[in-house]
Amino acid sequence: MAPALTARLAPFAARVRCELGEAPVWHVARRSLLWVDVVGARLFEWRRCSQQGSVHEHELARFCKHVTTVVELQTRTNEVILGTTEGFARYDLDARVFEPHPCNPIHVPTEGGRIEPRMNDGKCDPFGRLWCGSLVRDLSNNDLVDRAANLWVLESGWSKDQPPVKVRAGVTCSNGIAWHGNTMYYTDSPTFCIEAFAFDSEQRADSVAD
Repeated sequence: MAPALTARLAPFAARVRCELGEAPVWHVARRSLLWVDVVGARLFEWRRCSQQGSVHEHELARFCKHVTTVVELQTRTNEVILGTTEGFARYDLDARVFEPHPCNPIHVPTEGGRIEPRMNDGKCDPFGRLWCGSLVRDLSNNDLVDRAANLWVLESGWSKDQPPVKVRAGVTCSNGIAWHGNTMYYTDSPTFCIEAFAFDSEQRADSVAD
């Protein structure tokens, strides 16, 4: 007879209603948990100030239609980088100041606004560069447009002279970007595959290798 399995449920940290809750990340310096409501264009920060902690909500809909991912900015503990509808933005969690990247928009709606691109999942590599993929949606039926999106890399700079770099085209919905040693893992969700790429940690490769 097989042994019985026992599951323990983790206690909840906070109850927050999101239209599309995504991209949880632990901010080491602030000792807080950050995540986004993509469709609601909201950013949340959970900080422990009691047994349950408290959630600080940042309404960003007046700045952009979507907030898709969040990563910490190590040089400034009060600032984070966001993926947005137009590309990237820098946001001050304390002053609540929103600053779009000078090269935004890196992609714009087409066909009278019916075809809408936006950023999706994004993560930082071991060198602090932000890799973020986009998706393109047909608003007439809300379906993803096949192979119409790209994978981008944002270096540490924040000027017109340091635009995001397109490193892969022809993707549909970038997700699940992660690194382990000299391997980069990447998922284009509709393919149902996890791709593994050689990632040269010594040469600081600016693109994935086939």
